[in-house]
Amino acid sequence: MNSVRTFIISATLLSNVAFGQAALPFGTGGNTGSVGFAFGPAAQQQEYYSIDAKASVTGYKPGESFYIALKGKVADTYHAYWRNPGTVGLPIEAKLIAPAGFKVEGPYWEVPHLVKGDFSAAYSYEAPIAVWKVTPEADAPQQAEFSIESTAQTCNDMGCNAPETKTAKVALTAGDASASPDWAEENTKVEVLGDTPINVTATQTPEAITLTISDIENISKAYFFSADNCSNPMAEQVLAKTENGYTLTLPRNDNSDSLHPVADETLVGKELAQLCGILTVDGAHATVNICFAATAPEPQ
Repeated sequence: MNSVRTFIISATLLSNVAFGQAALPFGTGGNTGSVGFAFGPAAQQQEYYSIDAKASVTGYKPGESFYIALKGKVADTYHAYWRNPGTVGLPIEAKLIAPAGFKVEGPYWEVPHLVKGDFSAAYSYEAPIAVWKVTPEADAPQQAEFSIESTAQTCNDMGCNAPETKTAKVALTAGDASASPDWAEENTKVEVLGDTPINVTATQTPEAITLTISDIENISKAYFFSADNCSNPMAEQVLAKTENGYTLTLPRNDNSDSLHPVADETLVGKELAQLCGILTVDGAHATVNICFAATAPEPQ
């Protein structure tokens, strides 16, 4: 009998940034052909991806956390992809390089949006946003420069460009940790970090993963973006009302679709070690990061 274990975590609901629909590098019906897998000219004349960096404060104090955000911009008619791109394209990457004396947590990504065709699915961005939480330690220097490096591939109906790597910097000094006006003016979203805990229970079998969402009376729509393709993005996710809340059932990725390979083939049909991704619930979303406990030995 397949063992089923229950894991309860505290996830965080937060406001979702709405993203407009954009063209995919494949049609929404009929033959997908080879469109979307072709790269542009070797020497790209146009800049298809650019980034900016913003800090939430004008200065910093030891022990008082602040935020640094990447704001990405993608050329008109193009889109980039989340860390799990779906069918085609390469995942977006970003890292924050901080001097010694700072603790860095993240990146925390904004929710992508799902666009599905008859044979394809993509998790895409038109305006990528990622946020890092930064905490100055006691030995933080008097001046600090933070650098964000991000690589993204951009695609549209005509195909995909070669990935572009961009860098942006933020310089801060120790002192008054007051809010930065640039942060508010640019409307950068810190909400990707979340602040409202809810209970999410995860159970698994070789065929499916079931999330139980507690403490919410009414849900009309929910979707789970798997960070590592452990669930099949082409399969329907089933939302069901229960006595104490809702369940969202995700068909496991059995690795039969070459366009949606699993991150670790050895886990196909076996219990997962972890479940990572973003759960969206009616315009809000929760970051889910469950480390499954080791399987207990069968009683003798």
